Amino acid sequence: MTYIRKGYHLRLQTRESLNHPDLLWVVVNGVAILNCYRQPLTPDVLQYVTHLTPPQHCLVGGDFNVRHESFEPAVTAANGGIELARWAAAASMDYIGVPGQPTHCAGHVLDLTFSNIPFAQSAVEASMHSGSDHETIVTSIPTSALGTPHLAQYHYRVPEASLPKFAGLIEIGVQGIPDPLAAQDTAQLDNSSSLRKATIACVYPSLLHGTECWYRGRTKPPRTLKPGRPPEVSAYVGWHIAAIDKTIAIAARGILPVWRTTPTATLFRDAGLPSAAVALEEAKLRYATHLRAIDSDHLLTNRAVVPIVNRGKGAGKPQRIQTKPLTTRLDAEPTQHSA
Repeated sequence: MTYIRKGYHLRLQTRESLNHPDLLWVVVNGVAILNCYRQPLTPDVLQYVTHLTPPQHCLVGGDFNVRHESFEPAVTAANGGIELARWAAAASMDYIGVPGQPTHCAGHVLDLTFSNIPFAQSAVEASMHSGSDHETIVTSIPTSALGTPHLAQYHYRVPEASLPKFAGLIEIGVQGIPDPLAAQDTAQLDNSSSLRKATIACVYPSLLHGTECWYRGRTKPPRTLKPGRPPEVSAYVGWHIAAIDKTIAIAARGILPVWRTTPTATLFRDAGLPSAAVALEEAKLRYATHLRAIDSDHLLTNRAVVPIVNRGKGAGKPQRIQTKPLTTRLDAEPTQHSA
């Protein structure tokens, strides 16, 4: 059942009826919405969706009663989850919900929403719980994706507790990435280079978001300094660094075809990606330099010591922070050799 609110500049367009009690199409303000309910172990609704060619600005959502790791990490695929995930990937219908966020009281992700509208997203809204055994899911569709120019920037934050889940999603996503060594021309090689650029542009900002609040190095001053005690104690951030390293390594394996036994340091070197320790130190140093340029008395500037240039141009001045990633063989311009 689908309700359309009157007013609020909502324009409803009718669409042909499917003569099915569990499938209903509506078109609101140019957005085609398919509301469906797939009864457990029944094939008709799932077959209709998996054979659907979605139109532009499409939203498909409902209770599918399927399981797949794309929607619920670490779960075993069942009840048609593989077919639904394969259709979503082939039809460019992204799962816009929160992976792993339960939608049923039993703790599973059964209510799914797919869309090809940029920046559309769905999430469970606990404040709107109706008392049902299913959670209330709110889907937001930006009007800018329907033709209005969009100027705002989107920043994605991965909470600390969700880092393993984030690493698992990256591992699932890189499984279908082609092998760069199998490239036949420069266009395919550029595609591999773009994967590395996407890792730097998307994965690193998500992993390093808010690090200036919790990372000051592997050591920190003790709460109470007693005679005979070392002036620095462990900051207990080894688990955080290991989790970030694991995520970067998964992304790097999508860029370069390597063995599973390849050392992580070698993998980072060949992919031209900084390790977690290097990235954290650079982020800390960059933030401290920024604060020192604004207010030299700020307390957080003591978290990093900016190196001083000893000789040459700019001697005696703080060393400039290098944020541009290293150039690798994937970034090199192709050359032609004459016979």
